[in-house]
Amino acid sequence: MLVGALTTLIAMTAMRQSERHSVGKFGWLLLILLSPPIGLVLFLFLGGRKISAEHENREIVQLPTHASIAGGESHPLAEIAVTRGLVAPSDHNRLRVLLDPESMWKALFEVVESAERRIYVHSFILIDDRVGQRLIDVLCAKAKSGVEVRLMIDGFGSFTFPNGLLESLEQAGGYCTRFKPLSRIAKFAYLNYRNHRKLMVVDGQQAILGGANFVEYEMTPTPDNETWVDFLLQVDGQAAQQIEAVFLSDWDFATEQESRPPLSKLTTSVSEAQGNELASEDRTMMQVIPVGPDGPDEILDDLWLAAINRANDRIWIVTPYFVPPPTAMRSLEIAARRGVDVRVIVPESSDMPPADVARGDYLHDLTESGGKALCYPDRMVHSKMLLVDDQVAYIGSANFDMRSFFLNYELVLAVFDQTKIDELATWYDKLSDQCIDDPVEKNWRRRLLGITARVFAEEM
Repeated sequence: MLVGALTTLIAMTAMRQSERHSVGKFGWLLLILLSPPIGLVLFLFLGGRKISAEHENREIVQLPTHASIAGGESHPLAEIAVTRGLVAPSDHNRLRVLLDPESMWKALFEVVESAERRIYVHSFILIDDRVGQRLIDVLCAKAKSGVEVRLMIDGFGSFTFPNGLLESLEQAGGYCTRFKPLSRIAKFAYLNYRNHRKLMVVDGQQAILGGANFVEYEMTPTPDNETWVDFLLQVDGQAAQQIEAVFLSDWDFATEQESRPPLSKLTTSVSEAQGNELASEDRTMMQVIPVGPDGPDEILDDLWLAAINRANDRIWIVTPYFVPPPTAMRSLEIAARRGVDVRVIVPESSDMPPADVARGDYLHDLTESGGKALCYPDRMVHSKMLLVDDQVAYIGSANFDMRSFFLNYELVLAVFDQTKIDELATWYDKLSDQCIDDPVEKNWRRRLLGITARVFAEEM
């Protein structure tokens, strides 16, 4: 009894350090009460946000600024990000949305093969498949030709990627690193704060980014029924140099303890010539938003909740994992009750069964409030988007779950261009037409599983 009381007090004290995000704490408290010593050890190892000193002390990445914003800072949602320390949106960009596996494959290798000076690549997941092998081959060829090549992969997501392929790139003259590899798992923070970003930047002028990892089951010239539904973004112009700054910051952070000097910092302003050659009809207003310890604290929570609460007509979400924070869930329910068209598309069965169980209770509550829960059958949907009215589309690597809100490094673009918002809305409509209503079974087993998963939602 004494041990149980002491460990419960210790756990409650630790939980108070992150009271703002209370979901999951009841589950840990229950586990600690039932098995005090084991529960406390598990909580200290797995519970909470587990931010280590090096993440906590990391400064906000310095994105290059630009003079021409064409009124973008007047958008209220853009102003929130600016007041939090990010750069105002720019319209000196061309945005192409790559909506199918073939176009993603083609654009990825066209961009990397066009490099003349430098290529920077990061992928959360990279595996030894056709995409991974060809990417390494192209990067090796570029490195041998004198192009500066740097490849970074996440130490957890790409845990199985062979060291031999990385060594072949090093031997060709390129540089490789793993972002916080699992060999350092003794530092508990590395279970969280994974680098979930996917990006490629070439010569500081072209960028590929989004939710799709550079793997064959997401991008391929020969898709089949097993190929995931996802998309990438191709950006030319000023935003590409800002995305490059994010990579450089991550690279220096990941390699600071290695025996290699940090990369030289970029200048603090982008060239106004970059993007000036674009015709006005080709320009897309967008804002680069780094999410995580190198971005403003909880910026995704601020922006997405503000956008949801401002919605008048529609809130359209597509995400592979729907495990939102309680404030976001409450905002969606209120929006649905006041007549906003709130839709959430998820895969009928994702690659993460625990997340599928956890989402059930959230989707049930959403439909009870008047929203729509739609399931895409047969194939994995890995796309990520929040589209609000005709105001903004948030697209990138962030899922609508607690890990993306609070526990991962993510990269998101806020798109304020009406043409691109319409293009994304058309794609979403077509995806909706292929979905089925979520079969919300109101039986006690599903509800019990959903509630049980919900109290541990923060850890999923």
